[in-house]
Amino acid sequence: MTTSTRCTYWSMRASDFLSISIHNEPYHPTTFTTQRGTPVSMVETLGRVISLQRTALTLSIRIYDGSGQIPCIQTLEPAHGTYVAPDIARRQAEPVELRKLVRVLGKLDLGPDGALQLIDCYFMVEHRPNADTLHIYNCMLLHWKEDNKCV
Repeated sequence: MTTSTRCTYWSMRASDFLSISIHNEPYHPTTFTTQRGTPVSMVETLGRVISLQRTALTLSIRIYDGSGQIPCIQTLEPAHGTYVAPDIARRQAEPVELRKLVRVLGKLDLGPDGALQLIDCYFMVEHRPNADTLHIYNCMLLHWKEDNKCV
């Protein structure tokens, strides 16, 4: 089996995030697919911060979007292979607070307990009143496109 290193972006709600399939094969990197079999490596989601833990090295949050929770971790110090530069990560992490609406873009990974999480996240606090609705519509559009793609 060949694995693709191409970054596959997907906008989704927590209910879809929690149903992602994990494929662990010996001597191959872990891969992830949607319920319909589409490969995915990066996820964008939107929700309210319900848990927040700041350390000197990381910002860990859990966001809730009405359909479930997604754990998100951002490294705030230089590390090998991080997606966001440390100075940018620290600036993005400053306005993140409990109960704020946050848009998150991150790479899929497995936590120490084997649960799905987003790492190397990009955080953006949303101020638009219709951001929730637009995110849901975007998720629905992506699902519709996937269901109706030509085979």
